[in-house]
Amino acid sequence: MTPPPVFPMIGSDQETDAGKNEMPLLRYASRCGWISEELKDELSGEQQEDVYEAIARMTVSVWTAFRRERSDEIAALAVATPQQRKKLLLKAKPKDRGLLLFGASQYCLEAKEILAAIHEHCQPGLSYRKMIAAAHQVISDYDKCFPIPWAGQLPPPFGNRQWFAPEPEGDG
Repeated sequence: MTPPPVFPMIGSDQETDAGKNEMPLLRYASRCGWISEELKDELSGEQQEDVYEAIARMTVSVWTAFRRERSDEIAALAVATPQQRKKLLLKAKPKDRGLLLFGASQYCLEAKEILAAIHEHCQPGLSYRKMIAAAHQVISDYDKCFPIPWAGQLPPPFGNRQWFAPEPEGDG
């Protein structure tokens, strides 16, 4: 029997013998975006404002250090169900909970862009050398979405006020 491809036929609903529940990468990317929004919705508008203010007092390097130091917690929140997430957040200091959720939301957005770029560039059947070039293109696409700025180049929190925008209130 032939082993399953490294990637399912990307962009299709083709099933392989290895698993009937495989999902195309673009669908995974879409789900990453949904989870990012779900993480954002864990915080009220006031809590989002508190997180914004905390991040606004940080430099990019301080935020990056926080993400690195707390990467296990951030990753756990990103993959947790809402019930699991509540339990995980109880273990964190109250002042860190919003920052951890924001970090997890960012991780999901980054995963979304990486999966979309892999879908676009890394097709099964490429030679090793062409796969290297395709992987480089994935990195390049990622860098376009999440550039590393020069210190002080972007306004806090790093030009992304949209994450903190309150939901418009309905008419009732």
